[in-house]
Amino acid sequence: FEQGGIHTLFPPPFFLEIGFGHGEFLASLAEKNPQATIVGVEHSIECIRIASKKCQKFPHVVLFRLDGEKALQVLFPPESLQEVYVLFPDPWEKSRHQKRRLVNPDFLRVLHSRLRKGGKFFFCTDSSSYFAYTERLFRQQKGWKVGKPCPISFFPTRYARKWGKLGREVWTLLAEKTHSLMLSLPELHYCTFQHVF
Repeated sequence: FEQGGIHTLFPPPFFLEIGFGHGEFLASLAEKNPQATIVGVEHSIECIRIASKKCQKFPHVVLFRLDGEKALQVLFPPESLQEVYVLFPDPWEKSRHQKRRLVNPDFLRVLHSRLRKGGKFFFCTDSSSYFAYTERLFRQQKGWKVGKPCPISFFPTRYARKWGKLGREVWTLLAEKTHSLMLSLPELHYCTFQHVF
């Protein structure tokens, strides 16, 4: 990967899900996009074990054990991603914990640099405050077009089913990269990761 990124080992286009949980959406994405390389990153060993079983029949699925906020810079060269999904991330509701949220200004800058022009970012949460925060970030930064939200049925995850059964409200966001920008990126400190599947 030091010689250029994931595209030196796997063919484009690249779709990425950060924090794939038990892999329901990852498998659905793989089934609908057999021509793409579907990349999943997750920190939990147990989630990786469960998801790898769901994705066994899809040779174009690649799983990594890696913290989500580092995945974009470590795995992908600039303007290489077609679609990125962050579905039901930990909302870190308490004010003192919100700095731990995956989606933040640094994440947005790296995301923008890694998506191709016309590339899309999909976000889904059951936290109204996290949604409002994320939507505000995208609308404040140049180079994005925030589109109509996707129906929750587009994201077949266990959380989507759970909140649907309970009648709990869910918010979705779709943002498309409209053009490239020269952005300063956060310093990437040393990290390790595992290609696990």
